[in-house]
Amino acid sequence: MITTGGIYGIKNYGDDNFYYIGKTKNNFYIRWGQHITGISRSSTELPWYGAEKENVDIIDFTILYDCRRSPLESDKDLLELENEFIQKYQPKYN
Repeated sequence: MITTGGIYGIKNYGDDNFYYIGKTKNNFYIRWGQHITGISRSSTELPWYGAEKENVDIIDFTILYDCRRSPLESDKDLLELENEFIQKYQPKYN
């Protein structure tokens, strides 16, 4: 049973379009911090890190599904839910 983390989206403030949707089983704040660190260090882990380096001050992290409120049974369920959100929003970097 997955009871922390969930699905999140990343976009710039004022923009309605997500450019990345991800999943985590960790605390959302930890995952957000990992993304900010990746951007700051110009990591190549994810393609959008370099593209958004200049926009780091306007990046918006949005929780789309919170497993604390509605736990999921398995990793497979988390992956399927992530894919549903990716299909729905069609983010640029997924």
